Order: sequence, then structure tokens, then C-alpha cells
Amino acid sequence: MNFQVAAFVAIGLLTEVGATGAQTTAPAMQRAVLAAPNAMPSRPAVPGDDRFAVADFDGAERAYRSLLKDGAQNSGAELGLARIALYRNELDDAERYAHALSADDPTDPRANVLLKAIGDRRDDGRNYRVAMTGEEVDVPFQIDPVPEIDALVNGKPAHLLLDTGGPGLDLTPAFAKALGVETQRGGEALFAGGRPGFFSIGHIDRLDLGGASIRSLPITVTEQPPISPGSRPGIDGVIGTKILYRFLSTIDYVNRRLVLRRKTASATFDAAAEARGAIILPMLLVPDHTIFARARVNDAPEALFNVDTGGPGIGVDVSKAEVAAAGVVPDASRAETILGGGGPTRILPFTANVTLGRRTMRQVPGIYLPDGDMHRIFPFRVAGAISQELFKRGALTFDFCAMKLIFDAPPEP
Repeated sequence: MNFQVAAFVAIGLLTEVGATGAQTTAPAMQRAVLAAPNAMPSRPAVPGDDRFAVADFDGAERAYRSLLKDGAQNSGAELGLARIALYRNELDDAERYAHALSADDPTDPRANVLLKAIGDRRDDGRNYRVAMTGEEVDVPFQIDPVPEIDALVNGKPAHLLLDTGGPGLDLTPAFAKALGVETQRGGEALFAGGRPGFFSIGHIDRLDLGGASIRSLPITVTEQPPISPGSRPGIDGVIGTKILYRFLSTIDYVNRRLVLRRKTASATFDAAAEARGAIILPMLLVPDHTIFARARVNDAPEALFNVDTGGPGIGVDVSKAEVAAAGVVPDASRAETILGGGGPTRILPFTANVTLGRRTMRQVPGIYLPDGDMHRIFPFRVAGAISQELFKRGALTFDFCAMKLIFDAPPEP
């Protein structure tokens, strides 16, 4: 198992809508619509907040809705419902509750943050304009040690890693300079081990992935790019979630290809996946780029995990609380150090069983980061992340229309 690699969160996860001052001090990033928690005003707790904090969003939704019966107004409930709808990508509902929040309290900046986040999700023709040569585009990749794709950025050949831990298109400083991209300081991000790092922001005209192109893209540039030392020389950046969001996207590890389909194929693809017995899970998309789904480690209760594909040698990582709940025993005698975007951080390896839906994957390699928890920035409980070494057993599809995570993998022997 190769742990001498970059942290599997390619770009640090930043706190967004509705976080409180206790979580982190990461400032806002343009275009990502991320609000620094210390910039958000505090508010009294309302019924439902306790369920939200433990990632019971169904229970939180019921409690929040009960506060709005018969036309009642409650800014806390409106905020909670707007956030939950945004996580589920139910943009019309999210917008309705965000406008209600703004009307109830025009001084609360969270409404504008929500509305900006909603606008960034909509394909309004300003950014992320997609064109395809057919209904489906195959982009081959090699895994060394994570998927590497050949692309064109503003017409210039680029070697890019594929990692849902990245926000959209993150470029190395050297490649951004070679393109002549103008950048400005974006702020501070949080990387593996809870370590901070800095990034800049900019904009490019075009990204070409085989027969698929995207015009007008915001980009980030990480000062210490989290490129794995095991990767081939000349890696120029990372493709992340906001690129995959523009398609019905499949990372096919077995056949080593990224398959990009039009979003209109969602219903047909999902019906076929169900017929062939694929694992199908509800997923959430938390601003600006973080994917979540529920999983179970060993015999622990099912919990919410970040779906972060960029972890070579890593199938699962767990929080301190999940270590206890799952009976995981990290091996301190094999402690190593990885280089992430925020610098070196320690990892302790272990193996565990991971269950997705009704399917259990056995002997999944995992890590525990004892020096910090990068998931603490979220305003709800996160048990850890599931990553590449689990998904390499099959093909992983992200359906952002139906908000389903579809994993085609053979049954365990």
C-alpha cells in the first residue's frame, strides 16, 4: 500500500453556507460561494438544528417544516430547509427558502450566499458551457497512482489528475503562468490533517476532454499543488467535481476511462443500472464541491462519508469518533507521513470492511489522521471519506440530476 502520496483531498474543503464560528476561519473564495464561518452572524438554535448537526437531514427537515406551518415565519427553519434542498440539488426549493430567509431578515448574509451557490449550480450559459461531439465521450486515463488524463487547457496540452476532492479545475502555478492566466489571492483552504494552505483564483476560456469541451471556467491555483510524488513528471493540475457535475460522469477504473454522457441520459442510465444490480445510493452535494453518501465501516452504524476519489492506496478514512464506533485499530507501528496541500501530515493505516447499500467490500485499506480532522469544517457530523482503493473494484457514476451515486462492481467472493 503506497501512503507516500499527496493528501487525497486535492483542494482543501472549505466551510460554506450556515457554518458557525466554532468550525474554521477559512475565508471566502470567489466563484466557489464559500462563506467564512466567522463572517456569519450567530443565531438562536431552533428545533431541527440538533438533527442537522448529526447529519439526520430527513429528521431536520420534518422539524423545520413544522415551524413553518400555517404560513409562519422562522429564519432558522428557512435557513435549514434552504441548505438541505441545496445539498440535495433541489434548486427551486432552495431558492424559495433562501428568498424567504432574505425577506425575513434582509441583514443576514446567508441568504445571499445561498442564492449565489444556487446560481453557480444552474447551467445559465455564462460559465461551464458544454459541447459534445456525440451522446457519450470516452476519455482514457492511466492510473499512476491516481487517474491521469490528457486534456487541452486554452488549447495547450495538459496532464491532469482526476479527483473529486478537487473543486473544479485546479492548476499548478507553473502551468497557470505558462497559460498567462491572471490570478488573485483567493484565501486559505483546509487540507488533509486539518492543515491550512493557500490558493489563488482565475479564469480560463476553454477545457477540452476528448470530444467534450467546456467554455468559460473559473479555476483555482494552489500554491503547494497536491500532486502525488508517484505521478509521472509534468502533471499540470487536477480535474474535480464541478467539471464532472456538467455531465453524467463515470470513472471506470476497470477499463481505465472517464465516460462523459449528456445529463439527459440520467433516467435511462439509472434504470439500466438498477436492472443490472448496481449499487445505487442517494448522494448529497455540499457547496461548493463536496460529495457525500452514506456507508458503514465494520459493524458501526451507517454514517455520512465524503466521496473523495483521489486517495491512492486509500479506500476509507475515518474520524476519531468513527474509529471507536467501528472498532478500527490503527497500526501506529506503520505510521507514515504524506504531503498534502497544507504540508506533511501523519497517517496510521488499518483495514476494514465497508458496506455501501447492501454490498460489503472486505479488507478495504484505510487510514486515520491523528493530527487533525479536515471534515470538521462542515456544520454536520462527517464520519470520514471513501476513496480510490474501494472504487477501483468497479466503475463509479455520479448522476447529479437524480442525485444518485452508482457503483458497478462485481460481488465479493
